[in-house]
Amino acid sequence: MLGIEYPIFAFNHCRDVTAAVSCGGGIGILGVSGLEPDDIRIEVEWLKKHTDKPFGLDLLLPQGKPRNRHPG
Repeated sequence: MLGIEYPIFAFNHCRDVTAAVSCGGGIGILGVSGLEPDDIRIEVEWLKKHTDKPFGLDLLLPQGKPRNRHPG
């Protein structure tokens, strides 16, 4: 269903490991929380150049509206 050979999911913050796990038949999941959108795009483009296998991104999404950190 996921297009992987082995039921191995590797969550990490290293794009090299993410690509290696995906190329090896598992699914590499790259942690991108805290990165800016342009930096996420750079990481995804790098991964697409280094694997033609499925990979994932792990990011946190806020639950509600962001608070204004600088009132006034």
